[in-house]
Amino acid sequence: MTKSSSRIVILGWGSLLWDVDSEKGKDFEEKCCGKWHDSGPELPIEFSRISSSRNNALTLVIDDTDGTKTQVAYRYSKRSDIDQAVADLSCREGAMLKKIGFVDVRNNNRQCCDSATCEQIKTWAKSKEINAVIWTALGGNFNKKKKQDFSVDNALLHLRALDDIGKCKAAEYFAKAPCFVKTGLRTDVEKEDWYKKLVGEHKFECWKWSTS
Repeated sequence: MTKSSSRIVILGWGSLLWDVDSEKGKDFEEKCCGKWHDSGPELPIEFSRISSSRNNALTLVIDDTDGTKTQVAYRYSKRSDIDQAVADLSCREGAMLKKIGFVDVRNNNRQCCDSATCEQIKTWAKSKEINAVIWTALGGNFNKKKKQDFSVDNALLHLRALDDIGKCKAAEYFAKAPCFVKTGLRTDVEKEDWYKKLVGEHKFECWKWSTS
């Protein structure tokens, strides 16, 4: 199915783009068509979610409070039914269906925590003649988990306190995040000695746009 017959797209900015060799990653790849495209909507994102599946490393999420405006990527789904596309992303992310955001431009059905973000995505979709957009809507949890406000300094303290496995997971996630992601925290993490050591040892590299 080509993009002309499927006008449902997935937004991406994190591991959805680079973690494609796992079982879930491979399965999700089969349900998408073509490559990731630039010129997605601008969304506020930051490494402000503590991920239990990554040994408490910080991961990228839409964060309306602490996020940096970033033009994210988008990719076409092979699905023509939005419910199926949502289920695909839910399975890939290991997230409940209610944690998958969506907006259907055709009928204005939507699932989105922040109305401003939803309207921004809808406006962008209309400009691209896209029928529907889906995305991972987990949100930040640093404040809730740590009982303190998210800040670059507090996030760095959290990362430094991780065990060896957690630090390795964090280094991998930060290093492999798409090159278009440029947040305040990423800039400072890249200066950390523990981070530079692990990236050098494991040869982690950031995700870049395909030239093929």
